[in-house]
Amino acid sequence: MSLKQSYFFKKTIQFFLLLFLLFTFFSCGSKRLVFETKGEGYEGQNEKVVTYKDLRKLYDVKNYSELYKLLLPVIEMKGVNDFFIHFLLIESAFFSGHISDIEDYYLNSEYKYFYKGMLEFEKNSYIYAVKFLKQMKYQDTPVIAYFIGVSYFFLPLTQNDEVKKIISSELFPEQKTIHSDIFKETQGLAAGYLLLAKNWSEAPWPYLMLSTLYEEKKEYGKALEFVEKALENTYDFENNILTDILLKKTEILLKKESYSEALSSSLLLYQRNKEKTLMISDPGDIYLLAGEKDNAIKFWSDVLKDNTISEPTRKLIQDKLSILEKVEQ
Repeated sequence: MSLKQSYFFKKTIQFFLLLFLLFTFFSCGSKRLVFETKGEGYEGQNEKVVTYKDLRKLYDVKNYSELYKLLLPVIEMKGVNDFFIHFLLIESAFFSGHISDIEDYYLNSEYKYFYKGMLEFEKNSYIYAVKFLKQMKYQDTPVIAYFIGVSYFFLPLTQNDEVKKIISSELFPEQKTIHSDIFKETQGLAAGYLLLAKNWSEAPWPYLMLSTLYEEKKEYGKALEFVEKALENTYDFENNILTDILLKKTEILLKKESYSEALSSSLLLYQRNKEKTLMISDPGDIYLLAGEKDNAIKFWSDVLKDNTISEPTRKLIQDKLSILEKVEQ
């Protein structure tokens, strides 16, 4: 089989697979899919209502296969102008191996550059994510502003000269050489776009990124304000994002040497995710920083009695107790 025939065969299979999946949703007797930003999802006689809560439950646990199945009908629906929904469909297709099934739709739609930008974002190609997303007509739309802001924030992690030249030419087109303050400038742009993204209703992600940005600037008071806003915009069932926010809060409080508050945050975090807390933000360590050695020993001893703790983590705690015993001798 020639390369041309092989390509045609592959595209034909993908086309029929997509038709099959869509038929599953739209065959006789199927219910009309309706998206709502508020309330709880439900199934009526002729429609299935999906809310942000339903989508965020699946997104928080990264259940991409279910998200993709749920959102696939979007490419056949008119009037779905919600960039959060399009983001979820693109990301779920990307991570569930179905990106080629939605490619033709997006490349021939008004969301072409959003689609291209999100693909580059998922591949950590942040400079190209920025280039594509900034071609969207409404850059101040909160979801688009968020991803542009995050991309600008992470640009300093890319240190190769090619990317530096691209960034420099984008920000300082009149200058032929690489600008010396290029990454300082990108952080300013990140802050600007992330502040625009605050208008994303009931979304914790812009606030979490802003807290990280201000933490980097050592403006811990401002960083904590954004952490609290992130917590306010999170549902209790979103265990993973709540864990990330509480980790950030504890980290900032430790940098402020506010050990009592950091301990409260860490213990709250421990109730949600014991393993992650013990590995990253151990309350026992914070007890020691606060000069409460006896409380640290008690906490770690209680941890070792917990049968749900994994062996590697148990060994870590045992090692900490052993070090304390040797110091006392």
